[in-house]
This record gives sequence, structure tokens and C-alpha cells, in this order.
Amino acid sequence: MKNIIGDFPPKTHNLLYLLKKIEKVPEENMSQFIVTLNQVSITTRYPDTLEKTQEYFTQERTSNILSQTHEVLIWIKKQL
Repeated sequence: MKNIIGDFPPKTHNLLYLLKKIEKVPEENMSQFIVTLNQVSITTRYPDTLEKTQEYFTQERTSNILSQTHEVLIWIKKQL
């Protein structure tokens, strides 16, 4: 990423910010998922909501998120 933006990437968990920094726009479905993934990462970083988080992230939902995340990673690697 250093070659694309001319500097080392900032320390952030905000995927939308990072995409904006490298000036890449994914297709609409992937873009919507990245918004969701960005929100999910916020939810999972706060242990006080762990019980509620565990209820929401069923095995099926988590598997789906992982699968879509894999597709996003492939897309990102192609952009770099």
C-alpha cells in the first residue's frame, strides 16, 4: 500500500477510509458488504457486548461473513 498512497497506511480499522485512501471503488454489492464488515468489526472489539454479539453471530452468519470477506480480499489484492 505504501506505493499507492506514497506513505505507510494509517493505523485504523476503518475499511471505508482505507478504500478511499487508495482511490478504489468496488462494485455495489461488495461496497455494501464492506460497510457491513466495517460495522461488524466495531461490534466485535467491545467485550461489554460479548453475550449479545455471540447471539447475533451464529455459525451460519459468521461463515457467510468469512466467505464474503475472502472475496473482498481477493478483489483488494487485484487492485494493488
